[in-house]
Amino acid sequence: PLPSHVTVKSFSHEEMQLVYKKAKIVVIGLNLKADNNDSMGTFAVAEALAMGKAVVVTKSKSLESYIEDGVSGRFVPIHDVGAMKDVITDVLGNDTKRQALGFAAREFAVKNVDAEIFAQKLGNYFRSLFTKNHRK
Repeated sequence: PLPSHVTVKSFSHEEMQLVYKKAKIVVIGLNLKADNNDSMGTFAVAEALAMGKAVVVTKSKSLESYIEDGVSGRFVPIHDVGAMKDVITDVLGNDTKRQALGFAAREFAVKNVDAEIFAQKLGNYFRSLFTKNHRK
């Protein structure tokens, strides 16, 4: 059971945008298991980056391609509640740092997460794999 101060709610896309807009930071704690669901959380992280929010997330291989720790977001180790608390406290307690993280997050999203740019990069990646496999 969840603690009494925690609620679960579904949001429409429009409601979620308002939640992101009001948030000072976005925290995404992931319950990762060894090499399982490594890409979990990428959509939520991409949305938060696009909204220009400082993000605090559990470190995973997939999210390393979205976030540069200390520049466009902050990572915490898997299952390290103390580190999560410390990083959240640090980011919330420093407006300059939080705003810089949010600015870099938005800049990354505009350059890399835009649907057309993302599709083009993904297409280039698959072409490179195809070319590499057909040279052998």
